Amino acid sequence: LLNELRSILQQTNVPAIYVTHDQEEAFAMADRILILHGGEIVREGRPADVWANPESAFVARFLGLGNVFEGEVRGKEKEDGEWNVESGFGVFTVPCEHGHQKGDSVHLLVRPHLVDEGSNVIQGIVTDVILQQDRFKVSLKNGLYFYLPSAPKVGERIEVSVKVECLV
Repeated sequence: LLNELRSILQQTNVPAIYVTHDQEEAFAMADRILILHGGEIVREGRPADVWANPESAFVARFLGLGNVFEGEVRGKEKEDGEWNVESGFGVFTVPCEHGHQKGDSVHLLVRPHLVDEGSNVIQGIVTDVILQQDRFKVSLKNGLYFYLPSAPKVGERIEVSVKVECLV
């Protein structure tokens, strides 16, 4: 029904406002997404843009985009816009175009799907492993989770390398 409705709206070129709490439905239907919080629009844009750049910790958490946590800016890594951010999970090199100052409090989003060999390392003890299609959702004692191609054992201490591109 969802695909049929989208097809009808596109064919007839009828503008429509579709209100839903189902995120999957919203992203499938919309040409433009508006996310509300407390009666205010907190993010708007094309679905792909909203997904790629949530612009706030609230939107990232609301959409379930990954691990969101606080950190403190320690300084600029290079002149190319990468910052060193210290958190309770380690020090991360994060690409960011905002004009931060040393000591600023920021939120980081670490996308759990895009882990590989990278310079940002997170360690933790495995508390749960769930097979999800062709990968494993691995939860750590520190509250973070990642999707890995193979299953570690519960209780095992692991390291996950996160590419710079996976940090927002």
